[in-house]
Amino acid sequence: MGIGLTPGAAKALDAAARPGNVTVPAVDDTAPLGSIQAKLRETPSVSDAAGSGTTQINNALSDAWGGAGPLTLRIPRGEWTGPGVVAPPNGAAITYQGHGLTLEGAGSGEAFATTPVGSRVIGSSAARPTLDLVSNEAARRGKGSVWISKIRFDGRQNANVPVIDAGILQGTNTLEKLVAFQSGAGDGLQADRLTTSSLSDSYFLQANWSSSFSGTRTGTGVKVRPDVDHGLANIHKVTSRGWRQGFDIGNDATTGGAGRALSYVVSSCEVSAAADGLKVRRLCEGLSSMNLYVEGVPGTAIDDGGKGSIHINPYVVGDFTTGADLKGDSAALFGGYFGCRATGATAVRSSTVYGSSLFGTNFIWGQNGVGSNVATGLHLPSQANPSVHAFVHFGGWTNGTPILDQSYSSDHGGARQANGSGVVGYVPRATSVANRIIPTLSRGAINLHVDGATLWEAAVSGGGTLALVGGASVQRLNFASARTINRITAPNLPDKTGVLIFTNGNVTFTDTGSGLYITGIAEDLVIPAGELAVVEYQVLPGGTAPVLITNVHRSRKTVFTVATLPSASAVGAGTRLFVTDATATTFASVAAGGGSNKAPVYSDGTNWLIG
Repeated sequence: MGIGLTPGAAKALDAAARPGNVTVPAVDDTAPLGSIQAKLRETPSVSDAAGSGTTQINNALSDAWGGAGPLTLRIPRGEWTGPGVVAPPNGAAITYQGHGLTLEGAGSGEAFATTPVGSRVIGSSAARPTLDLVSNEAARRGKGSVWISKIRFDGRQNANVPVIDAGILQGTNTLEKLVAFQSGAGDGLQADRLTTSSLSDSYFLQANWSSSFSGTRTGTGVKVRPDVDHGLANIHKVTSRGWRQGFDIGNDATTGGAGRALSYVVSSCEVSAAADGLKVRRLCEGLSSMNLYVEGVPGTAIDDGGKGSIHINPYVVGDFTTGADLKGDSAALFGGYFGCRATGATAVRSSTVYGSSLFGTNFIWGQNGVGSNVATGLHLPSQANPSVHAFVHFGGWTNGTPILDQSYSSDHGGARQANGSGVVGYVPRATSVANRIIPTLSRGAINLHVDGATLWEAAVSGGGTLALVGGASVQRLNFASARTINRITAPNLPDKTGVLIFTNGNVTFTDTGSGLYITGIAEDLVIPAGELAVVEYQVLPGGTAPVLITNVHRSRKTVFTVATLPSASAVGAGTRLFVTDATATTFASVAAGGGSNKAPVYSDGTNWLIG
């Protein structure tokens, strides 16, 4: 890799070199200009004392680190055992920036092999990572200068101690083609920051990776606990097997950290033989997961408590309890496949604070649509903001519940609070599913949930207050006798809007200028007996919660017998109707019933007159 060193620098490094351990040639015309290439002997000795292997690596780094320029250390094929590799070496108070670090092995070998062929670093300490990337500079950052590739790292660490501690990496750092094998209770990889850095083409295996899940799993395959806000990390083609948690990104109240993980991308990754798959915590915002494969996970495949996450085309199969639990501040699920095989399984549960969107997702009942399990496709639990837009497909459902919607209250089928509720565009494929198509609705339409009860005259107090029941947006009213309303009380009303359906009129609304307002008219709103009217209203802000009547839709009954005409004074002068039993047809004479004449009538404010 490039030319090498000035004669003075080469001499100093040669003097510091340990025989048989590290050599730095005076001239290396294969290295980049100004770079240093440290070299280990080709094969570690079988007679090395325990710990000497990683000590040799640390010594090689230490001997060569002081040079001006990036440092490359190639680790030959073989097993290098010891307490662990630390870079910068021995806690050196120097930065990666300006020096750089490349650790490159001869290959990580077959990930699942017991004795892999390649470069294998084995950590002998339960309290230290096998690879620890540290720095004592004030900023303690990788500065985009770390590249680690084609090495296997083994460890038997205690709980919360990883095989690889990536520490704080900022810039275009790259960790690729690695295998991390954990035989203890610790994690695979931990990081405080992976700012604009990449982790790719790697395996993180716990000792139980090959067995079906049973009993207790420990550790996390890849864990990120941000110390400060950072983002734009890329985790690509990473397999995590055998852990309690496959991937765990972000902070929440249980982790104690305050830093946010922003715009992380998790793509083409796998979790299997683990208790849970991908966990997105509260302080993880804008995460995108794409083509996530989860199998043999009995817990939750995607546990999303973050903000604004999007999951594209996940493939989730096996005996999971919950395929995707969307419970943060909004989430979107595009495409994907959820095979509900376990009894009692739920493919997707949506309880996001600001609603969720599901498009083109397949919920398959049973193993490839075959089985006898009782499962749930889409579950909407009771919650504050259960708005869900779902264009999904159900396949093979002959048992279980394709949609379990508990966001509606039992008495009126309406949203309990806030933003309304509903599944929009539910389109199952299975012809055996009842109610196979729910039409696409607007949010306003979703909020119009009708109460099952009908209100009578008793709902209006002697003082003129109409007391609505529950939190339904739509109420039916059937008044046999006239009532005057000057105030409306509407507890727990979704979205602060509502509709009153008067099936028999007999009501007058009075604009009081405080408790009740009527838009667009300067007089009382009179709905006479026998008239069908739909009244839209809105609850206004304010301590007394005044109500504004915004729209009135009326379907007037115009044909009566004289005896059934509404009060002429109530309808007001100028109102015209039609009677079928007038005794006379003389213009402007007072209408009298019991005859056989059909004639128009009008109100003069006191009586009904022919004409």
